[in-house]
Amino acid sequence: MRTRTGEDFKAMSFELKVLFYSIAKIQSGSERSKKVTALEEVIIEMVSDLPLSVNVVAKEKQLIEDVLHNNYLAKSNEEGLEILIQRIAPLMKNLEKKG
Repeated sequence: MRTRTGEDFKAMSFELKVLFYSIAKIQSGSERSKKVTALEEVIIEMVSDLPLSVNVVAKEKQLIEDVLHNNYLAKSNEEGLEILIQRIAPLMKNLEKKG
């Protein structure tokens, strides 16, 4: 993957995490809950690191707030997760680590 040029690796990483989360939600077994919880935490952390001071990020403020505070991931079906990928993944190039 690293040899490809012009790709947004942060966006691709976010998309993969959401896809893995989706798969984990439909799996059964004792490991399901751990996987779902771990992936949910990672996704929420990535979304929380988006800078709302950037205009293109601020346009998605409502969706970002839903992910951070309204249990968006747990409530989402496949369509909701696809919306998350389409609208939030492209913003990952603006990602800033807090702290």
